[in-house]
Amino acid sequence: MAAATRLMEVVQQATGAINAQEALEKVKADPAVAAAAAKAVESRWMEIAEAGGGGIDGARKADAVATASGDLLPDPPLLDRVPDPAAGVRAGVAEPGRPDRHGHLVG
Repeated sequence: MAAATRLMEVVQQATGAINAQEALEKVKADPAVAAAAAKAVESRWMEIAEAGGGGIDGARKADAVATASGDLLPDPPLLDRVPDPAAGVRAGVAEPGRPDRHGHLVG
């Protein structure tokens, strides 16, 4: 919700509108205003699109947690579906008697 609010603030500033409705009406009515609004949004996209994960600081904290846990793979089950001849995996299933990507022996 914060991103949508910030987006509308940027569009309002770019269009000189007093509120969101006026901004949208100006963008709809005038291609030049629409282009200016699009350029303003593009130039401030990283500010608008903050995902709520704490930015760089949040990424550093998440990395520290993942590193400490030893779980550096983002989605091990997804990776198990990727064929890996070196690990004896065919079509995502480890061969009997050989370990899967997590080191578990497949019976």
